[in-house]
Amino acid sequence: MSPESKRKRRTTQTEFAAVGGDFRRVSLAYAVNLVVVPEVTASAGEFHLAIQALDPVTRNVLWSGSFNGSRSHYLETMNDAGEALRNAIRPASSGASPRPATGSETELAFREGEYHLDRFRVHHEPADFDASIKALQHALELDPKLADAAADIAHLHGLREPADAGEIEKWARRAIEIDAKCGRGYFMLASVTKALNDSLRAAAFAPEYALAQLGLGQALASSTSLAFAASRQARLLDPLYLYAPLAEAGYLHQLGRTSEAFAILDRQVVGINPEMSYGRWTETSLMIELGWLDRADPSFKDIDKELAKQPPMPYALGEIRRVPTLAKNGYIDDSYAILNRAVEGGAPIPYDWLVQDRRLDRLRRDDRYFRVHEYAKDRYESMLKTLDEASSRGELPAYLDQPIADLRSQIRN
Repeated sequence: MSPESKRKRRTTQTEFAAVGGDFRRVSLAYAVNLVVVPEVTASAGEFHLAIQALDPVTRNVLWSGSFNGSRSHYLETMNDAGEALRNAIRPASSGASPRPATGSETELAFREGEYHLDRFRVHHEPADFDASIKALQHALELDPKLADAAADIAHLHGLREPADAGEIEKWARRAIEIDAKCGRGYFMLASVTKALNDSLRAAAFAPEYALAQLGLGQALASSTSLAFAASRQARLLDPLYLYAPLAEAGYLHQLGRTSEAFAILDRQVVGINPEMSYGRWTETSLMIELGWLDRADPSFKDIDKELAKQPPMPYALGEIRRVPTLAKNGYIDDSYAILNRAVEGGAPIPYDWLVQDRRLDRLRRDDRYFRVHEYAKDRYESMLKTLDEASSRGELPAYLDQPIADLRSQIRN
């Protein structure tokens, strides 16, 4: 072969299937949420690497990149490509907590624990739970300062059905004792305490951890605009975690931006995983809201049965999301039945939405409005006070600065 000739090796989807491969089956078996397809071209002294990251269910391209280098230094090019893929698709890290040394026995045990944790999240097999616990505890024995291992054990207990709140809190607090700025530890602690301060610390100490930002969105449910900002940040950090754009769409709808909500949902949730029950249910709801009855899913009622098997919605509005449509169509008593249940149950009612959404005009003329308004206002003001205190401690995520300023300029009590 002459020096100028090209050698090209491409692993295509067709070749993958030809040897018995099945993206969906592989993704379920190995608890992965994307398949990486590389293409290498080498010519003379040059080395070219193209990468596509595909959704294993729909085979949609989620990310692609192209990298050039010399054949004599091809490993550097491959490392650059791997780092770019990691940053683009899965940048979530645990913030300030130290990581085990690459290639060490501690790292191998930690990675094995996280691998089985991911499998347990997908399959809920007791064997994966046990294997993950064993590996993570071994990693902690090797490195007692590995806070993320303790946080992952807390996460495992949170994935059990039902979740073990005592074990979650025990291991989350251990992670925080090891490292006072362990974002994952505060994220798991917040899942038990429901305290806004814990959610703020999780998001501030782990700024690249998408789940921490999404959890903060739930804790900020007294303001739809702030909850939206946090869920949007989660989606930007981890576009493959579909509950983030699903939550973002939910908050957009609550803000009255239904067309935008539908666009995000259609492109970034249902378009990637059309089998996601929450995605289909929400999309159908938005179609009905937009008057697209001919496009709505005819099996809409059956989806309710599927949702009973799913984890809780990633945003805390619950049935309140039905109120704008009910109020706009004159169902005032039904609207107040929902709002009163929220008040009596201590559930969040977004104050900015309550006082600004024009679809609620009929509700504001009703004598029952005062009680709901005062309840939502008290929680809203308490939330702002907590945010101010967090800001003074340097524990407020920077992406919330402008949304908070905008919120205060719009709502002056």
